[in-house]
Amino acid sequence: MLQRGVTPIVARTLGGMVIPTAGVQAKHRIAIAAQAIILRNHHLVSELRRMTARFESNGVATLAFKGPTLAAIAYGDITLRAFTDLDILVHRKDFEHAVELLIADGYGLAGSSAHRVDPAIFTTFGSGFEAQRGQDLIDLHSQIRRWRFHCFPDEESLWARSIVLELEGRCVRTFAPADLLLYLCAHGAKHGWTSLKMIADVARIIERCEIDLDEVMHNAERIGCGRMVLLGLMLASELLGALVAPAILERGRADVEVEGAKTTVVDAMFTEEQIEAEPENHRGIAVQLMNPADRARYWWWRAVTPTVSDWELIWLPRSAYPAYFLVRPVRLALQSVRSRMRRKARPDRGRPVADELEI
Repeated sequence: MLQRGVTPIVARTLGGMVIPTAGVQAKHRIAIAAQAIILRNHHLVSELRRMTARFESNGVATLAFKGPTLAAIAYGDITLRAFTDLDILVHRKDFEHAVELLIADGYGLAGSSAHRVDPAIFTTFGSGFEAQRGQDLIDLHSQIRRWRFHCFPDEESLWARSIVLELEGRCVRTFAPADLLLYLCAHGAKHGWTSLKMIADVARIIERCEIDLDEVMHNAERIGCGRMVLLGLMLASELLGALVAPAILERGRADVEVEGAKTTVVDAMFTEEQIEAEPENHRGIAVQLMNPADRARYWWWRAVTPTVSDWELIWLPRSAYPAYFLVRPVRLALQSVRSRMRRKARPDRGRPVADELEI
């Protein structure tokens, strides 16, 4: 259940139920796990409030998404959705300064890299900065709509339509509900819809917010993620009863790729024992649902464009950065070998699993 990400909701539901003696111990364990999540959530909300205030006092506008703001919009309660990090979007022109502010605040590059963090490295490679300080993790972004993965609105539109939420006494800017729904569907496809929490988020957004789903579908098709949104709406409707127009559901069922992806997700949801919280592009669903042009663009980008992961593997001085175009294919080849070895070591998995893709 913890892997499915819905522990707080289950704990609240069980709290008002009379449980047979045999289930009392399990109910108690769920309640303890939910309380730990609640305490963690309140801490992260406090950190979000503090860091957005710090950014803005230094001239960096912020747009928080997922995490606490998603919990507030979709559930009306930050304690009903588990989240482990904070996602913050800043304007591209402010990104390097925002990284510097995080470093000055004691944050450093998340992961095992021992290299000195150069704020400019992330603008050079066009990557987000995963910053960690103790148990606090902030994922700093300067772009959502990346040219290799055309599945999100452009940043200018996101900022223009963004709304302001009040979180424990402080106003925080975040995605408009319609943009959030589109993002959640694309994000769920990216990670293979491996958590029931992802589907619950979509269902609750539809339930709590007045969203024109026909307009969402129109915008999704315009920017290239129509199939991903169809899949998200179908999962929310068929698994959790979200109210989606029959015409939209029929469009999804009539699409062979979307219906096939739905079957894959539902089968895995009830058969796989251990699932990572957000494995990168699990089962290749996002790529499967791309249109041919976006799929070709993605594979071309993946093959030739260096990333921060290449920099973490081998540190080179800035003057030697072009050498990363040679480092990258070597790293990808090693990654492919590791993935094949993992698959051979787990012969019980009947469905092929895509290599760890970077989207």
